[in-house]
Amino acid sequence: MKYGVVGLLTAMLCLLGHRGVSAVDLKGNMEERASAGDKSASVDYVSQLLVRKRPSLKTTFQKKKKVVPHKKTPPQMCNGQNICDRKYGDVTFAATHNSYAVECTGEKGVDYVDWCHWANGLAAVGSLNILDVSTNHDEGLRTQWRSGIRGFLIDTYEVGPGIDSVSKAKEKVGLSPQKPGIKLCHGDCAIGQVDAVKWLRELRRLMTASPNEIVTLWIEDYTSPAKIFRTLRKAGFTKWFDVDKESRSGKSIRSQTLSDLIKEGNQLVVGIQGGRGLQQNPWVLRDQNELHDPAKCQFGSSPVHPTSLYSMNQFMAIHAGTPSRDMSTLANKKANVHKRLCMCQKRTGVRPSLVSVDHFQVGDVFGAVRDFNQNGCSEDMKWAGWRDGQMCALGSTCHRCKNKASLWKYKGIPMTRCGKEFKGGECERTKWYKTCGGHSECRPKKSNPCRGKCVCDKFRVNECKCVQTEEEARTVKATNKKVESKWRLKSFTSKTTALAKSASKKWRSLKLFRL
Repeated sequence: MKYGVVGLLTAMLCLLGHRGVSAVDLKGNMEERASAGDKSASVDYVSQLLVRKRPSLKTTFQKKKKVVPHKKTPPQMCNGQNICDRKYGDVTFAATHNSYAVECTGEKGVDYVDWCHWANGLAAVGSLNILDVSTNHDEGLRTQWRSGIRGFLIDTYEVGPGIDSVSKAKEKVGLSPQKPGIKLCHGDCAIGQVDAVKWLRELRRLMTASPNEIVTLWIEDYTSPAKIFRTLRKAGFTKWFDVDKESRSGKSIRSQTLSDLIKEGNQLVVGIQGGRGLQQNPWVLRDQNELHDPAKCQFGSSPVHPTSLYSMNQFMAIHAGTPSRDMSTLANKKANVHKRLCMCQKRTGVRPSLVSVDHFQVGDVFGAVRDFNQNGCSEDMKWAGWRDGQMCALGSTCHRCKNKASLWKYKGIPMTRCGKEFKGGECERTKWYKTCGGHSECRPKKSNPCRGKCVCDKFRVNECKCVQTEEEARTVKATNKKVESKWRLKSFTSKTTALAKSASKKWRSLKLFRL
């Protein structure tokens, strides 16, 4: 059996009458290969000879080639999604309103902050947190980028001798004014200032590391377009898509595919507010009713042009337009962002290119934008938040509600009524001893904070109690009054009795003395 295959093949060659090779030589050659352990080589050798004699046997001896499955090349990703072939007008991007306005603790290890935006935080602390005001965001540019923000709304101001309030104040006291330049400020550079060139340089660094990202820069400019473009060049940008310029030549940003923008080197889309090709809805939404109002999707009766870069402002404000975390909790809920995108698209006939928010880390703006880009709209979508008479704000109490955004009276109409609140939590004494003498001596316990109001319940041996509604607080106050009135009556009675006894004792001593 050792040479069974070799012998069989030799016999086949002999029968076929192979010329030029003797059977003995052929057998010896194959036996030599087989003895060396190369059986496959001997079989290949014979098969070649057979095919040479009979070409029709070629298919019989051909080895079957292994079919290697073709690996599909992954699709090109733009902004982390498979949307490169889509037009700019068919995509919505998450954006931050006043992107540079960040809490003083939110920018670390950066060189572009001249001084942080301190005013709102100081107002909140100074009012014992009754004024629910804050800076627009807790974290700066780097965190915004890592989170997925690709739209940035910034305000540009010019500073220098005799121009800005800081320089004027310095000049009055004999100090050197600020050097001429462009800064990112909100209203007044005295309450917070960011160097525009350095901030844009950091943005360019982030974009260079992610070349397939389309970034939109919406600029509320208080200088001039020429100075803005000069600032962009100083930051290292050499090319961008100028929405105003291209709109005047009949080229709309909405008609450009993301892949074409990348190929042409126009990853940065720049729009200057007030120029052609940009539109937005009102920038102040003061209550839940305005958030749900389709009329607030556009300015007055002026329609949104189908070729415009349309920004849907989703941020809500109180107290003369200052941002509020409580309001952002409502505005940034995933259901509210998605529902309002669909509402405004239906109302205006134009898909919002940007959805601009405050406190981008609150809620789920990114989830809403992703669902809107992938799945569009559905009829069964509902608003999220609170209803009248049920709850004044997420995580708040009626006490907070009356002093903060949720019950802020706008146009004389309260946003909602105080009602049932989240229950639970504990209170503790502010002093080392256990009993309390008044409401001010009670505070929420750190390990399990009271979600209502901490009051001193004198009925329970002056114990700090967590109450959930104003009604409960009134009940505690009424009980305290009863306890206090009883205590006063008892105190008055005991004092009167003591005085009577003292007078009686004095009268007796005086009577004995006379005798």
